[in-house]
Amino acid sequence: MAGPGNEILDPLDAAERGFVLGALLLHPSGGADPSAWLEPPSDARCGEALARLAALPRSDRVKLTRQLAREVVAPIPAGIETVEEAVLADLLRDEPPDILRLVAPTALPVRRAIAARLAVEPPSPPTLGQGHPADRPSSRDRAGRATAPAGSPASPVPVDGTRPVAPVSPDEGDGVGGVSGGNSAELAIELQRALFSQVVPVHPAARTAGPGAGTARGLLLLDPARLTAELSGRGAKVLGHSLRGARREMILRAAALAGPPWADRILAAAGPPGPAGEDADLEMDRAAALELVTATAPAAVSHETVTRLGARAAGAAMTREGERGLGGADQARAVAQRLAPAIGGELLSGAGLGAERV
Repeated sequence: MAGPGNEILDPLDAAERGFVLGALLLHPSGGADPSAWLEPPSDARCGEALARLAALPRSDRVKLTRQLAREVVAPIPAGIETVEEAVLADLLRDEPPDILRLVAPTALPVRRAIAARLAVEPPSPPTLGQGHPADRPSSRDRAGRATAPAGSPASPVPVDGTRPVAPVSPDEGDGVGGVSGGNSAELAIELQRALFSQVVPVHPAARTAGPGAGTARGLLLLDPARLTAELSGRGAKVLGHSLRGARREMILRAAALAGPPWADRILAAAGPPGPAGEDADLEMDRAAALELVTATAPAAVSHETVTRLGARAAGAAMTREGERGLGGADQARAVAQRLAPAIGGELLSGAGLGAERV
C-alpha cells in the first residue's frame, strides 16, 4: 500500500483491517476506540492503529480509509495465489462450467484448478435469454452455488450474438474469463466475490511476525516447503513426547518409520525433558501428546502422518488464550487453505473448528 501510514496497518490481519475500516467509517474524524471489546492480541493492535490513524492529517486518513475499503471488498481475496490448488478445486467443484469460464482470475493456481475442472466437464447446451443481463441480478441456488441469470454472459452463446466465452487456460494472460465491458464485467466481479468468499484473505504486509503474533501468523510467513517442514518438526516432537517412558524398541520403531530427519527429533523428544523454557511452545505432558496422536488420522506413508500430527498440534496452539484475537478462527483457516486438504483438515480439527470444509 503506497502513501503515509503504511506501517500503521502492516501489523493487522484481514479481520483486524475490516474492524479498523468499520471504526473509521463510523467515526471518520477519529477519536473513538471500540477495540476494548476485542480479545487479545487484536485489542492492542487495533487500538494502536486507530490511535495512530486519528493523529494523521485528515487527507491521509481518508486515503487509508479508501485503500482499506478496496481491500475489504475486493472480489479476489488477497493472497489467493498461495492457496493450495486442491483446496481451490474443492471449493469450485459444484459450480457450473459456464460460471467458471466467466470468473477465472489471473492467479495461476486458481486458473489451473478451473482448467482441470473444465477438462472433465461436457459443454452446456446453448441457451438464449430475454432482456439485458443487468436486469436480472445473479443469485445463489439452494446448494449455495453461484448462479448467473439466463442469457447472461455466463451462457455459452451470449444474447448479443458475439462469440462464446472460450474455455479458460491456466496459461492465459490477464482478463476476467474473456469478459469485458461494463455490465458483463460487473456481473463477473460479483460472481467472483461469491465464489471465492470462502478463501481467507491474507494481505502480504500482515504476514509479518512480531510480538504477540501467535502461531498462525508465524506459519503464514513460510513458503509451502518450509511450512510443511515446520509442521513435520512439530509432529515429530509431539510423537516423541507421547513415547516418553515407553519401551526403547517402541521408540526406535516409531523413529525408523518416520525416517530422517524426523527420527532424530522423535528420539530427542522421547528422552528426558530439556531445560525449563526450551521448546516451550511444544512442551506438553505425555497424556496431552497421546491425545493428539490418537486423534490424528494416519496417512498412507509415515512421514505424512507426522506432518498431519504437527498440523493438529499447531491448530491446538492457535486456540490457546492470547492467540485467538479478532480473526483467530480465520487465521487457522488461512493456514489450512495453504496445505493439502487432509493436512489442513487436521489443523482445523486441532483448532476446535471440527470437520469444516478447508
